Amino acid sequence: MKRQGYDEDWLSTTLPLTYGYLVQFKNSLMKRAAYLKYFHREIKQHGKVVRVEPTAPFYSMYNINKESFARYRVVWKRMANRMAATVLSSWKTPFGSKTVVATDTTSLFTARTADEAHYLCAILNSRTVDDFVRSFSSGGRGFGAPSVVKDLAIPSFDEHDRLHKRLAQFSREAHDAVDLAREIADIEARINDAVEELWNLKP
Repeated sequence: MKRQGYDEDWLSTTLPLTYGYLVQFKNSLMKRAAYLKYFHREIKQHGKVVRVEPTAPFYSMYNINKESFARYRVVWKRMANRMAATVLSSWKTPFGSKTVVATDTTSLFTARTADEAHYLCAILNSRTVDDFVRSFSSGGRGFGAPSVVKDLAIPSFDEHDRLHKRLAQFSREAHDAVDLAREIADIEARINDAVEELWNLKP
């Protein structure tokens, strides 16, 4: 909620092993661009910067919040040449079920249910959306910025709408196929057709 790490005194006392682990990387963590941008202040004298002081613990992270750990998230690449989205939730590991957290080179929004997440994911992965985004965003660092979806008139998910449910199912099938290293061109074609139907783009 505060967009900064717990106080160092608290962390070193309450979770000493965690703190000890992080201290090993203190120099590297303090050199991060986001840390320098969000957690430093300039001390000036006579209008000149005389030193820079940190304003939060060295392990603080700004671009993360509770949505980063939501149960269902639709995530897409920011640095890419085409829209490529996926649904993230939890993953079975030798240590139990763990929340999958996206890297900082992705954009995301949350969903209330798995079906809603897959519905939204299918739409983002459609040819229609990819063509739309390409029309104003060039490939590279800013291609998949969060703002690219603000002008998409995506209908709210309706669990009773057959087309919405069909899109969700296609996304599930595509995810399963990718997990098994199978071809998904046929599923992609069905998604494209369904999205055109959703937005009444068919002639």
